[in-house]
Amino acid sequence: KNIVKKDAGRFWDLCNNATIFEAASISKSVFAAFVMTFVDEGRLNLDRPLHEYLPYVDIEHDERYRNITARMVLSHRSGFPNWRTDYSDHQLFLAFEPGSDFLYSGEGYQYLAMVLKELEGATWEGLDATFRARVTEPLGMTRTVFMLDAVTEKDKAEPYGRDGSWTNPEHDPNRALRFQFRAAASLHTEALDFSRWMIALANREGLSEAAFSEMFAPHSLVGHTSRIPVHYTLGFYHPKVRGTKLFFHGGNNGDFSSFFALDVNRGWGFALFTNSAFGEDLGNELLFHLVGGPRLGQVVVLLAVVLGIVLVLLGWLGIRFARGLRQHLPAPLREV
Repeated sequence: KNIVKKDAGRFWDLCNNATIFEAASISKSVFAAFVMTFVDEGRLNLDRPLHEYLPYVDIEHDERYRNITARMVLSHRSGFPNWRTDYSDHQLFLAFEPGSDFLYSGEGYQYLAMVLKELEGATWEGLDATFRARVTEPLGMTRTVFMLDAVTEKDKAEPYGRDGSWTNPEHDPNRALRFQFRAAASLHTEALDFSRWMIALANREGLSEAAFSEMFAPHSLVGHTSRIPVHYTLGFYHPKVRGTKLFFHGGNNGDFSSFFALDVNRGWGFALFTNSAFGEDLGNELLFHLVGGPRLGQVVVLLAVVLGIVLVLLGWLGIRFARGLRQHLPAPLREV
């Protein structure tokens, strides 16, 4: 059923099961799985310097780039910044010796995409076709692409900013980027289609066992959340929560934001896509409530109630003990 809403004189279709969203940085997880198909074939070695596949003229002024490998890129240890356009001179640079530290980087993922394009001898459109043939089509995913086509563009949601205002495509500074193959950010999909990929991950389908083991292994310590260490694998965040094997990623392209999480031990997960700036925040909140299982919220409330009862009982027992002790003290001490 189509539902429409009138807003400022315009009629809009509301989002439904067919609506396409930008996955933003969730693209990195899907792209990592795509990369691992080349590793399985033996066409890409995770530890071979990428310049041996394809020199990168944009960073040739720094010889250290010759040490960058696919493993470093996928685990954000390349040394590249997130995006060079975040800096005034728009020049690509290395922040540290490749492999020595963690720095979140979309630039690294794009370099690796250039390498895959070189291996395929393809255009960017051709690389997207290869992605679909290797990753989405075998899973029956018909609405997930890195580059918009006529179908996905027609069904794509309209973006809205933090203030709730519609982002007019004619005034969208990122509009051109939305039509490029950007390994770190340009995936377009919808929740039902994306869930098929998540189920395949949980069932360890589409890659060899060795590839899954490499992809899910912790590579970089990102930090701690509530004393829980969070690592980055090859394409996924991985918090070390007892009893779980949890992987997640968020994404924010400004007026599109998203989040997914998957616990392969407990067999649950969720995917969240929004045409707003708040999807990643919402996903983080939802993950907190689900990380111990779907009933975690109830468990937290129950524990709080039990703790309150215990504290009340301890207080009552303390008062009884103090009164009893007072009765057995000599009179002069009781008066003091």
